[in-house]
Amino acid sequence: MGKKFVSVTLDLDEETLTMLEQASAKRGSTVSQMAHELISKALHEIMPSREDVLRAVEEAIRGLSDKGRLLDQLFVLTGKATEDKSEPADEASHMALLMMQAGANVFGSEQGFLEWLSYPNSAFEQRIPLSLLSSPAGLQKIVDLLETIEHRVPL
Repeated sequence: MGKKFVSVTLDLDEETLTMLEQASAKRGSTVSQMAHELISKALHEIMPSREDVLRAVEEAIRGLSDKGRLLDQLFVLTGKATEDKSEPADEASHMALLMMQAGANVFGSEQGFLEWLSYPNSAFEQRIPLSLLSSPAGLQKIVDLLETIEHRVPL
């Protein structure tokens, strides 16, 4: 994923600005560089990891009574043929990996998918998609929306 540059204006009180100036002076960097570093670190801390998402998806999949429809959708979203449906040793892990692949296909990368999972979405009444992964029904809603996005169907 390439870098994108964003201009940000920070409205800081005097005390915070002084702390930022002192911290940047200690590091030999500019206030802008220090602010960029702090913002980047904060964003990485709030982003879910790939492992967190896989674990949540696996848990939700284990709660599904009928995995067939979800598996069919994931095969379509990943571009795999449904005839390739061999029974893996751990079906939930396999389906979780398919979910990551599907998300990466729809959003261009796993990182793009992880970012999408982290922000409120109007299709889920401003809920964060990641919060839906804790239930089989929520997982199904996410996969349904991935299909909608992939096929460019308006909501």
